[in-house]
Amino acid sequence: MGSEQWCSHLLDTKEVHKFAAANFSIPFKSLSCRGGSTGTCARREENERAVARELLADSNIPHRRPDQIPRTFDNFEVLEGCEAALAAAQRMARLEGPKILGFLGQPGCGKSHLLEAIARSFVTAKRTVRYDYVPDLLSELRNTYSEDSDETVDQLNQWRKSKTLLVLDDIGVGYDQRGPARAWVQEQLLTLVDERYRNGGRLAFATNLTKGQMEHYMGLRLASRLWDRSDKVDLVHMTCGDFRERRSNAS
Repeated sequence: MGSEQWCSHLLDTKEVHKFAAANFSIPFKSLSCRGGSTGTCARREENERAVARELLADSNIPHRRPDQIPRTFDNFEVLEGCEAALAAAQRMARLEGPKILGFLGQPGCGKSHLLEAIARSFVTAKRTVRYDYVPDLLSELRNTYSEDSDETVDQLNQWRKSKTLLVLDDIGVGYDQRGPARAWVQEQLLTLVDERYRNGGRLAFATNLTKGQMEHYMGLRLASRLWDRSDKVDLVHMTCGDFRERRSNAS
């Protein structure tokens, strides 16, 4: 056993080893083999599938069930008004361009599709990602205040901080009807966004709100960071209309 070597076929990115060590129920080293660089690694595919499953489950990306169709770059319908958004999404998937990418536009224009496609590209590349639909995220954070919760808001925020990419879908949804968000909601979102903004972390987000609406409903500080016009943030306006309405009319 002392001469056991890591198989060169095993995934070798630092991020995957860190993720596996923190999340696998057995030590990652036990997944090694004695095949060496010239031998046959019987566990290569098994290891890669295991890591891929863990990354996907951990990501919270939508459409993960076998009966669901995943949203990818390949099945994104490119219409006039969406070209720039697709190009920006693909740049982020290649780790190019600004670290923060935002999609602006009305419901149904493909914002969530592109967010999911970006997130899936990160998982495929064995990078960690967390995809959060913002109303669900806020519910999760609120639940930490219940007596039977074994997690705190800070712990969940730190866990999200550890991901290579954070995806926030539908920032501000519903508040244009209910009125400005409470200070606690604004604080939680600002905490997540500001950490990425200040430290150069990757963030992809989508919203239906204009800058003025974001300032009014979600706070000036959050809007200031998301609408930063420096090289930190790439904002793309999607004007291609409602995909869902178009499909409904076609049927």
